[in-house]
Amino acid sequence: MSLLFKCLDWPKKAKEPRKLEGCAKSPVISGFGTGGIYISTPNNDSFIPADEFCEIIRYFMTNTDLMKNDPRLKLLKDLKKARKTNGYNGLKSRVLAF
Repeated sequence: MSLLFKCLDWPKKAKEPRKLEGCAKSPVISGFGTGGIYISTPNNDSFIPADEFCEIIRYFMTNTDLMKNDPRLKLLKDLKKARKTNGYNGLKSRVLAF
């Protein structure tokens, strides 16, 4: 399973950013021996370990002012409702569901 997303890229010497589409995948265990998220755009592929990705989310949630209709408030509401449920990889695996 993967998630498609839209993003911006600022090429060197460009006057305007380019709109790109990317893809995020979150395997149970990566080639690095840890869970995390792969982020792919037409220009780059990156892997962010789960603990680092969570720090990025914490930073984003707490280090910028809230705006009208801020999507972080919906995310916070969803996270508060999250519960563990059966996962995809065997009887003992679990995922979060909203």
